[in-house]
Parts: sequence; C-alpha cells; structure tokens
Amino acid sequence: MLYLTYPTMIEDARGCADTGAESRSRWPQPGELWNLWDMYNFVLVEFHHAFLIVAKAHDLTRHLVDSGQPFVPPLQQKELAVQFESVAAFCAKHDFPLSQHVCAWLLRRLKEGPIHTAMLRDNTRSLSEALTDDASKIRAYIYRNERADFLSNLDNEWASVFLAFPETEIEIKAAVDLWALGHSTASVFHTMRACELGLRFLAKKVGVKNEDKPLEWMQWGALIKEMDKRLLALTSQTNGPKKDAEKVFLGGALSHMRSLQEKRDAVMHVRRQFDEHEARSVFLHVHGLFISIQSKYPKGVRKA
Repeated sequence: MLYLTYPTMIEDARGCADTGAESRSRWPQPGELWNLWDMYNFVLVEFHHAFLIVAKAHDLTRHLVDSGQPFVPPLQQKELAVQFESVAAFCAKHDFPLSQHVCAWLLRRLKEGPIHTAMLRDNTRSLSEALTDDASKIRAYIYRNERADFLSNLDNEWASVFLAFPETEIEIKAAVDLWALGHSTASVFHTMRACELGLRFLAKKVGVKNEDKPLEWMQWGALIKEMDKRLLALTSQTNGPKKDAEKVFLGGALSHMRSLQEKRDAVMHVRRQFDEHEARSVFLHVHGLFISIQSKYPKGVRKA
C-alpha cells in the first residue's frame, strides 16, 4: 500500500462526492491509503499521457529545427495547442506549480500566432523538466503488505469503540500508522494515550473522585489504587449475579491496566525502546480492554 505525502486527486469513478467545479475528482482524506492499482488507474496513466505529449512535441520541434524550418506549420501548431490544453488541465488538477507556469506561457504563444520552432523546442524541454521537478515533490511510502492490511482493517475492527469513545480514534489511528511505518516506540506512546482515556472513564464509572485535582491530572498508580479500593468493597459485599459480574469486569479491567502500566511508564519516562512485536502486543492488549469496556458500557462517553 502507498501512503501519499502530497495531495492528489482521485477520479469520481470511485463513487466519491464532488468537491470542485467538475465532477471528475476529489481530494483524498489525510492519511488515505492508495494501492498501486489505484495509483496507476487514477494518476499514473494521466501523468504518462501528459509527459508523452510534451516529449513528442519536443521531438517534433527538434526535427523542425534540424530541417531548417523557422516556424511551426499552422496545422501542427493548432494540434499542439489542443494537446497542451490537456497537459495544462493535468497540471492544474494535480497542482503542479512550475509546470502550470510554463504550460500557460506555451499555450498563450501557440494561440497568438506563428511561433519559432527553436523557441518551442526550448520551452517544451523546460516543460518536461518542470513536470519532472513537480512530480518529484510527490512522495509515497510503501507499507509492507501485512502492515497495510492491519491498517486497512482498523476502522472495521475499532468501529464500535470509536463510536463509544470518539477521542480514542485519533490516538489509535496514529498508533497503528506509526507501527506500520516502523516507529514502534512512538506507536506505544499513542496507544497509551488512548488507554488513559479508558482508565479515566472507568475511574469515573466506579466513583473515583479527587477534591484536589481532576482525574485527568491524577497518576495511573493513584487511579488504579482507588479503583482497587472499589473492587475490594465489591468483594466484601453479598454475592449475587450482578455483584459477581461487576467484580469479574472490574477485576479484569484492573488486571489489564496493571499489566499496561509498566509499558506506559517506560514509554512516558523514556526508559526503553519497543520493538514492532511489543508495540503490536500492546496495541492488541488495549484493543481487548476497550472491547471489554464497550461491551459493558455500549454508549461509552456518549450521553444516553
């Protein structure tokens, strides 16, 4: 899979909503994944076509110069103007600034009247170089297939959690993207930020309060300690299906939190690095925690 670092446009053939004056394309969303087939279908064919027009025009004018013709024949000049209109449209569509400037000048000269073959030769070479420079500024990162698949499936696997806990989405997507890019420790950092949202939510649900500071300012250890007190209080109460279920849920959630606390402290206090396997394990652990929380509190932070 390819991750574009420069905005390009996707053809409306994909069924996308229109955002411009024409119905042919839209801007992709930030971080949108394209596979190589999409690139070929919706960008590379167009780019090759535009580059080929310029290359053929340059070859033609070189031939005319070498054969001693001072001006481009009117019929060929008219055909070139039509062809360069499509090149100009491509450059505008993909925001190629250098190419747009050179192409606009060429079109104006082609439409004004007779044009010297040497001038057209030199400027078609300039346009070819401008296209190369503009295209070189578009960069793509190629994910390994298994990482791209993991990233592509993220929305489906986390859909219910993102709905119940919207603030987790930006952290989880950053975590998985960083992992897919090979930045495992940074991935753990964002996973822990998402996990902290779950910890605070649970603390509020079991009645943890602090008169001196909001829960957002409390340390993990302090929050877990207060929640342990609630679990102990549940354990001392009369057994029953509801109480037993509460104890099992809270005990499981606290077990998750305690096992994740060491990772959280390590990454937050720069104590060690994490490899890709550890980062994925931490991510899956947090996913399991949120699925557990969301199954008990389906609405999450949303109001009933």
